[in-house]
Amino acid sequence: MSGCTPLIDNSEQITESWLTAVLVQADLLQDDQVLDDFTVESLSGAGRGFLSSVVRVHLDYAGERGAAPSSLIVKFPAANDVRFELGASFNAYEREMRFYRDVASSTSIRAPRCFHAAAGEVSGSALIVLEDARDWTPADQVLGITPSQVETAIDMIAGLHARWWESPDLETLDWVPKTVWDHASLFEASWPGFLDHHRHWLSSESLRLGDRFAASGQAMKLAVERPPGHSFMAITGLTT
Repeated sequence: MSGCTPLIDNSEQITESWLTAVLVQADLLQDDQVLDDFTVESLSGAGRGFLSSVVRVHLDYAGERGAAPSSLIVKFPAANDVRFELGASFNAYEREMRFYRDVASSTSIRAPRCFHAAAGEVSGSALIVLEDARDWTPADQVLGITPSQVETAIDMIAGLHARWWESPDLETLDWVPKTVWDHASLFEASWPGFLDHHRHWLSSESLRLGDRFAASGQAMKLAVERPPGHSFMAITGLTT
């Protein structure tokens, strides 16, 4: 998907010729269409783009726009060295890039279209250009999501997992982790210290849930890694 589009490392290197190459490569420009101008809007403010530098590029064309996009999303690795090293340590940039490039189109989930994906010059880095999903309804990390949004998310996740569950095609995806990262041990170790400082902010229900997760985390991790045919609830004991 990288084609002949030049590799760039940050938003300051975005040019009309580079954007035109992306649009042509993705068959988004007709023969008589010309990109006339563009503006770059940073989306990497507080709470956004933690491991990436994210920009929205607004596009103007000479003449009618037609089916060409009015904007694109471009994601670069984090400019901050500490955040970049964190992302690279989890192989996050390559995994995201290769998901969009190699996997997204073969699953049932509705992911933003990927117009360009390429590994960066620095080891562990990557660049992706995506469909702008600004008209979609995002989840609110503070307020949470509605029951219908939960149901939709579960259906989408189930479809994604069903496509790849025990599939021999997984052997070709050498960038996919073989095991689940051990969040459970981290949560279990951090929970007591978190309670020392923040217990007064938590409801009794939140405290009970946190205690149960700390006690059941390892069982949940093992359950997630088990093949079909095993009861998740029975393994974890979360039915009690």
